[in-house]
Amino acid sequence: MRIAILSSWYPTAKSPLYGIFVQAQASALAKHHEVNVLLLERGIVPKTETKADGQLTVHKKTSFYPPNKNETLLKIWAHQYYLFFKKNHKKNKYDIIHCHDHYGAYAGWYINKKMGIPYIVTIHNSSIQSMTLASWKQSYLKKVLENAKQVLAVGHKLAEILEGNFTNHKVQILPNIVNTDVFKPNKEKKDTSPFRFLFIGDLDENKGVMRLLKAFQALKNKNTHLHIIGRGPLRKDAENFITANKLSDQVLLQDQRPNAELPAIYNRAHAYVSLSFEETFGITIIEAMSCALPIIYTRSGGPEHTVIEHGCIETSKTDIRQISGALMDIMTTYDNIDLTKIRQHVLDNYSSQSIINRLLLIYKNCINEV
Repeated sequence: MRIAILSSWYPTAKSPLYGIFVQAQASALAKHHEVNVLLLERGIVPKTETKADGQLTVHKKTSFYPPNKNETLLKIWAHQYYLFFKKNHKKNKYDIIHCHDHYGAYAGWYINKKMGIPYIVTIHNSSIQSMTLASWKQSYLKKVLENAKQVLAVGHKLAEILEGNFTNHKVQILPNIVNTDVFKPNKEKKDTSPFRFLFIGDLDENKGVMRLLKAFQALKNKNTHLHIIGRGPLRKDAENFITANKLSDQVLLQDQRPNAELPAIYNRAHAYVSLSFEETFGITIIEAMSCALPIIYTRSGGPEHTVIEHGCIETSKTDIRQISGALMDIMTTYDNIDLTKIRQHVLDNYSSQSIINRLLLIYKNCINEV
């Protein structure tokens, strides 16, 4: 089976975590079948780059096209994608197209109209879950999902939103993959002095970095440490808060780190914190649990379906006192948490083998229907 993956999300040197879940799925699939990832990027000078690693090949093309500000302009982008795909298809003869996000779905729909190759779509977008996606994008989303052979969502709430508003398909829930061979706990016992909290994500209002900083400051506990990794519009606000509250010795604020560095970062922490308003899945939460970290989370659409009760604490999205209390609760109960239960939950539900077996069956069913 030859699989083509279309996505506007995929890691780059500048943004190593951007679309890391798409890369993880592609790598896992390539252990079983030939996988080609086709990435179309905007640029003035046209160029094509191909990198192969076993059965996984990433084709990257830079091409000039206008910004996707309406569907007419989006069709120009999709046509560029089609020409790129058509040239690759002559050599590879793809059996199925797997599209990620609404832009990828549009490209798959456009190519399917031209060439008849079946496509499936995985939706990850929190803007769809929160119904804040631009109206012109919502209008085309319906047609590209209806013409797909199968629609997948990474979380329960997202699947409900899709079924209620954008498609008559029965949306299947297929979580993102975590490489449990890479994201795994160290065997050494951690010294809990200081106790280390970890946050990885966009520095914006949705992810709650400022709410976390305020809750951490409210602890008034010098024997704690907070590691924040991310980039976004609230970075300067976060820096100013850290300075104003004399937290520089306790809070480390870093830009995005390469994926290869993350397992060691998780393993230096004692607990992971996610305070999102909207979270379709929460890949960093699963990575943290795979490294046997307890979780503090909000009921934001994804995490409440992925964490386990043991060692994981639900907290408020906005009440700083309650969030601070959750931080304290994790600290005081940490020694009584069976960390192996947290790790086993990920092995049972989010390891590559369990997810890929389901995905390959979906591919075969879709191909047989053609």
